[in-house]
Amino acid sequence: MSGGPVLNTAGKIIAVHGRSERELVKKAELTGGDLPPQQQSAQSVNSSDGEAQNTFKWGIPSNVYLANKSNIPSEAVVASSAPKTAEDWLKVGNDLLVSQRYEEVIDAYEKAIEIKPNYSLAWFSRGYALGELKQYQEAIASYDKAIQAKGEWGNITPDSAWYNRGIALGKLKQYQEAIASYDKAIQFKPDKHEAWYGRGYALWKLKQYEKAIASYDKAIQIKPDYHEAWTGRGYALDELQQYQEAIASYDKAIQFKPDKHEPWYGRGYALWKLKQYEKAIASYDKAIQIKPDYHEAWYGRGYALDELQQYEKAIASYDKAIQIKPDDHEAWYGRGLALSYLKQYQEAIASYDKAIQIKPDKHEPWYGRGYALWKLKQYEKAIASYDKAIQIKPDDHEAWYGRGLALRKLKQYEKAIASYNKAIQFKPDKHEAWYGRGIALDELQQYQEAIASYDKAIQFKPDKHEAWYGRGIALDELQQYQEAIASYDKAIKIKPDKHEAWYGRGIALDELQQYQEAIASYDKAIKIKPDYHQAWAGRGIALWYLKQYQEAIASYDKAIKIKPDYQLAINNRKDLLTQLGRSK
Repeated sequence: MSGGPVLNTAGKIIAVHGRSERELVKKAELTGGDLPPQQQSAQSVNSSDGEAQNTFKWGIPSNVYLANKSNIPSEAVVASSAPKTAEDWLKVGNDLLVSQRYEEVIDAYEKAIEIKPNYSLAWFSRGYALGELKQYQEAIASYDKAIQAKGEWGNITPDSAWYNRGIALGKLKQYQEAIASYDKAIQFKPDKHEAWYGRGYALWKLKQYEKAIASYDKAIQIKPDYHEAWTGRGYALDELQQYQEAIASYDKAIQFKPDKHEPWYGRGYALWKLKQYEKAIASYDKAIQIKPDYHEAWYGRGYALDELQQYEKAIASYDKAIQIKPDDHEAWYGRGLALSYLKQYQEAIASYDKAIQIKPDKHEPWYGRGYALWKLKQYEKAIASYDKAIQIKPDDHEAWYGRGLALRKLKQYEKAIASYNKAIQFKPDKHEAWYGRGIALDELQQYQEAIASYDKAIQFKPDKHEAWYGRGIALDELQQYQEAIASYDKAIKIKPDKHEAWYGRGIALDELQQYQEAIASYDKAIKIKPDYHQAWAGRGIALWYLKQYQEAIASYDKAIKIKPDYQLAINNRKDLLTQLGRSK
């Protein structure tokens, strides 16, 4: 799970965005020469720049304001002609703070500092107000002044400045420096659970997940009902693919705060990764019940429904996510996937185009678009889309493979092989690419090389009946008929209703002059596929060799009835009739 929650200025979680697309983007592997739409592996299914699983609260708690609040209204203090002390201006700032008039708040604190330059509490309070205005660099400078001044702190201690400084550095994505600040806060106050939590979040952002968990554990040890830390711990465990343990953490967060949507969402993601899709949907539904406009949960729900092949329902979930957040590129992408599975390729392309319009540098929708175009037999356009995916992610083996398929359809076999080679370079065990490469080599009449490719496909997927069948064809071409029959037999053992393999077997037996056995193979092919005109014609040839002429003519007649322009059957029938001294 990459990405994560997003904080508001007070550090509260307002969203949990996503994990990497291609983690959400599981690509269904295809069998044979077909190519499936890409599916999120993702969550995927979380998409976000990952601003925080947190409830970071700036460390100027209400007790600071209350402890320094005068009974005299701040307007009276300002209006009075009596000399004002630094404390007076601090109280004015604190009063204004309640109404969030931050510019005026800062002005009041600065007046306090003018009178008392080493007034640590005023510097600290100024930092807080600047943080609320998202002026984080200036806030850090104020916290530094508060710490360096070593002046009056009122009823707070320097750990609050170090803690707030850590939050501001986190907002600037300076996570290593943030950790150093949290460490200073902890040094002053070892039981400051918020600092341990902030430290865990910064470590999580640095992808130091084990260390993040250790910090969350410290926060929880100090405050066992700290639901945010339990949630953060769940996110870190997700990143370590320890999904059962992550669920246990989310469950603790929910136990202490059942109405928080984030742990329900995280729980849904972990269940999705464990392929417990119904349970994942139930968790996403809880998140949505708590926060109906939670677009991440809607599209996470869509991905789970995709996995259950409930594509219409998945689309409805993606539509909800898009309604809430029209620029949610992941939801547009997921919608495209679901439409592809429904074979609504034009509509899928329109969804992929929306995803691309919003985020042009995401390779997944370009890949999905290429697949949909390939299914529409728009091969040049498909290749152009695959090229875009590859431009963004040069090691995208799926895009290289899809490109190879499209080139093969265009009969550009050398180029197809080059694309398959790239797919194999990035994923050596990709049996589909080895198989596709074998077909292209077959077309170039490079049969030995084709067999070597089929053998690699079989090495990685021994039950790949297509590769056994392709191998049989190549051996046929090399006139190695016994070996060809052995390959066809393997294909048939794996897939007994593979009519093509029965037909190929018949041809090889014909070549070995084993005509009765050949007829038996053709009969199996015809039983599986009664309108298989080639098998009827092959049967006619074998019967001719056995001098069963009337039966041979009957077989040719069946082939011609199925395919009236089938020249091989027409010519053979004519030749046989001529041989028999008949004109028709």
